[in-house]
Amino acid sequence: MVAPWVGRNVAAFSDPTFVSTGEGPVLLGANCPLTYAGSGLGSWSLQCSIEVPPAQDQSVESARQFDAGLHYLEGHSSRLPLVIAARVGRVWDLYEPAQMVHTDVNEGRPVPASFAGLLSYYLLLPFAVAGVVVLRRRSVKVWPLLVSAVAVTVIAATSYGQVRFRSEFEVSLVVLAGAGIFAAARGLAAQCRKRLRRLRSSPSS
Repeated sequence: MVAPWVGRNVAAFSDPTFVSTGEGPVLLGANCPLTYAGSGLGSWSLQCSIEVPPAQDQSVESARQFDAGLHYLEGHSSRLPLVIAARVGRVWDLYEPAQMVHTDVNEGRPVPASFAGLLSYYLLLPFAVAGVVVLRRRSVKVWPLLVSAVAVTVIAATSYGQVRFRSEFEVSLVVLAGAGIFAAARGLAAQCRKRLRRLRSSPSS
C-alpha cells in the first residue's frame, strides 16, 4: 500500500524522499531561539520553520530546514534537557496547560472545547493511575495500555510538545480510568454496607 507513494516521492523530488518532506520544518521549528527559551519553550514555531531560503523543490527546502535545525540544536545542546522536559510537560499538560488550550485553536479546536478536554483529562488521570495499580494487583497485564504513553513521550521529546500527540493514549486513559473508577465505587459501596450493618446491629437507644 505504501510502495506507490514512496515511488512517487522518489521520482518527484530531487533529494531522496520516501514518505514526507515534513522532517525539515518540524526540526527547525522545534529547535530555534523561540522554542528554547521564553513563553514558547518546548513548543514549535512556524516563524522559525520558514526562516530559510525557499526552494521550488520541497525536498531541497526541507533539507535546508533540517540542516539549520540540527545546527541550532548542536550549538545549544546545553539547553536540550530543559527543552525536552518542557516538551514532555506540554504533551501531558503538566507545563503551561492554559497556553496549550489556546494553542489548540490552531489545530481546529475551539477554546471552550479545549478547556472541557483539559478538565476531563485532569479528572480521569488520577483514576487511571489507580486503575494501573488495581489491575497490576489482579495480575492483569497493563503494558499494552501503557505502550502508547511511552510512544507519545518519545515523540514529544524528540520533536515538540503538542496536546494532539496525546490522542494515541487517550483510549487507554479512559480504559484505565474506568478500572480505577469501578474499584473506587466498589470500595465505597463496601464501606457503606459495613456502616449500614453496624447501624443495624447497634442497640437502639
